[in-house]
Amino acid sequence: MGVFFFCVSIPIITLFTSRFTSQSVEIDAEGIQVDSLIEKGSMTWESFESINFSDEYILVSRVGIRIPSRKQKSLKLEGKTGQRLIINEPQLKSVKRQIALKFEQYAPDNWKDKIKQILDKW
Repeated sequence: MGVFFFCVSIPIITLFTSRFTSQSVEIDAEGIQVDSLIEKGSMTWESFESINFSDEYILVSRVGIRIPSRKQKSLKLEGKTGQRLIINEPQLKSVKRQIALKFEQYAPDNWKDKIKQILDKW
């Protein structure tokens, strides 16, 4: 039984943890493309409607008391036609800085201030 659960649980745990780390983000003059383990999506700047971020928490036990612990921050981008892209917080600050610079470089002028405010919190 132990071997069976070992062989079944390792791929499931690997897929679960890879969901948060394996993602490619491309931002250019056309729009935003996100390719992750689970989904692939894109959004043009013309269809871009809102940006916000969210914290994901998990419960951890500290001295017998369960308290929430922040797991990860995610950017959530929504389009006018119901499109939704999620950009997970990169593990490296340099990658996060590159994403912020791309947003600053290619975002439409009317969105730059709003995007900068959200990225400062991210």
